[in-house]
Amino acid sequence: MKAFLGEGSFGVVTKCRDTKNNKTVAVKVNKSDPEILLQAKLEIFILEQLRRLDPDRCNIVEWNGYFLDGERICLNFELLDQSLSDYIGDRNNQGLPMREIRPILHQLANALFHLGSVGIVHADLKPVNIMVVNRSESQVRVKLIDFGITCNTSAVIPGDCVGTIGYCAPEIMLGTPYDEAIDMWSLGLVAVELATGVPLYPGEDDYDVLKFIIETQGQLPDHLLESGLYTDCYFIEDNHKEQLRDINTSANPSASEDDLQITEGTILGDHHVVEAFLGEGGFGLVTRCRDTKNNKTVAIKVNKSDPEILLQAKLEIFILEQLRRLDPDRCNIVEWNDYFLDGQRICLNFELLDQSLWDYIGDRNNRGLPMRELRPILHQLANALFHLGSVGIVHADLKPGNIMVVNRSESPVKVKLIDFGLACPASAVIPGDRVGTTGYCAPEVMLGTPYHEAIDMWSLGLVAVELATGVPLYPVEDDYDVLKFIIETQGQLPDHLLESGLYTDCYFIEDNYNKQRWTFKTQEQFQYETHYRSKETRYIKLKCLDDLEKLLKVWRGPENGQTLFVRLIKEMLALDANQRITPSEVLKHPFFHPGLSRRTPALT
Repeated sequence: MKAFLGEGSFGVVTKCRDTKNNKTVAVKVNKSDPEILLQAKLEIFILEQLRRLDPDRCNIVEWNGYFLDGERICLNFELLDQSLSDYIGDRNNQGLPMREIRPILHQLANALFHLGSVGIVHADLKPVNIMVVNRSESQVRVKLIDFGITCNTSAVIPGDCVGTIGYCAPEIMLGTPYDEAIDMWSLGLVAVELATGVPLYPGEDDYDVLKFIIETQGQLPDHLLESGLYTDCYFIEDNHKEQLRDINTSANPSASEDDLQITEGTILGDHHVVEAFLGEGGFGLVTRCRDTKNNKTVAIKVNKSDPEILLQAKLEIFILEQLRRLDPDRCNIVEWNDYFLDGQRICLNFELLDQSLWDYIGDRNNRGLPMRELRPILHQLANALFHLGSVGIVHADLKPGNIMVVNRSESPVKVKLIDFGLACPASAVIPGDRVGTTGYCAPEVMLGTPYHEAIDMWSLGLVAVELATGVPLYPVEDDYDVLKFIIETQGQLPDHLLESGLYTDCYFIEDNYNKQRWTFKTQEQFQYETHYRSKETRYIKLKCLDDLEKLLKVWRGPENGQTLFVRLIKEMLALDANQRITPSEVLKHPFFHPGLSRRTPALT
């Protein structure tokens, strides 16, 4: 680090020298606060999309990637000269002549054009988020920076407080539905500031900005005011007059509702009547609703209005937008219909499915399924992972509770993958990010090493064992117990995996004098360090994965495909992610051979 370039609520921007190549770059260091980390993840998702654009031709900052500094996410950008705000200030805020404004404004319009071509709304365009590449050039070049609150055009949230006071479009302040036109409003204000040297609407509060707009540009149109979530904060409705009038704000537009307070009969949004509760979690509730517009029954995921949960919901919408490219029936993923707002809460609308795979297994008294029933389910889930991989998505929380049976009365049963709340682009996974559910996480997630789509294959392997036996292979409360059971069943984890783990020291002791460099901590030592007491919670204890075949033959008798099934499980649960079988390889595995179910048990 050579110097500080700026700071904000997210953290700081620093000027750094990369000791590997001696290049000087700008590094945005995000604080390790959970909400800021979520915002950083969302920014990475957007920056990954922007890789499709040429940064020089499209007038956007070049992103070099990200790295971790402890638990802080650091974004690496090209180093640019100075902000447009400082550039204007260097002219004593006297404004620029038309011959200088013209190319700058053209370049910024070009940036917005290219953002629009990939469906991106910047949402915070202002002079400090525009950088001059090199102030000494005769014709100044500029680039758009800071994609921290950027979003997909198709995933904007009405009422979302984006942008900076004084540069926000009226539709943002009023909480009406908006699109990429908000960036054009901001660009118009930047253009005025380029010409005059000072902001046109320099207010400290949205009330002042709206007041200045009305005094300068006239009354806002009624259709805009009528659809605003926050219109009542600034305007009084008077049906006896031709217009709505302004009023001093006393409400807080960003106030949130702490409790869901949803009961049967509650109307969510404008036309979704709650008929039943399907599930709940830290995010909020999943409800069964009837859409009064078309009388269809759907599943609505109601997210709490907590800021961190709202950010997580935005991330999920981002992923669901990517998945629109896939056919939900052909790809075995839940169909997403869209989202809507219920007050400050984001509600995700999905097709209604029958029951979770967890409940389906439970209905069989947790005795497992025969190979002939297990085979099509496993094939469909491998198909879902194959298609997720085709669009570069990692599910990151695959488990029986996140797999739905479409209709339990069908034969063979059809299943779909649900809940993309922790999903992320494969190119934007964060090593050390705690994703997934304890007992279904791959070793690389627990150890905090770099990971990719193979974590989903590990989880699918555990789901497959659960389908066959009716019980989880590694049912635990803490990652220590999972690692302990894995080592006892599958052997020691490879050294290269342990050496790269951010959390390896939590579970292992390094010993450079032994052939085995890492020793798993004893239960006593782990309890002394963490106060967690290890528990034996397994329903089945296998000395090795090959013992699974013996177990199945004892429990269910010989079945066609048991040997091939266990061979597949071993390939799914390879400790080294790079040796783990891929979804496309699973789909071609002999276990799914069309004639297998007609063979005799002797041929397994």
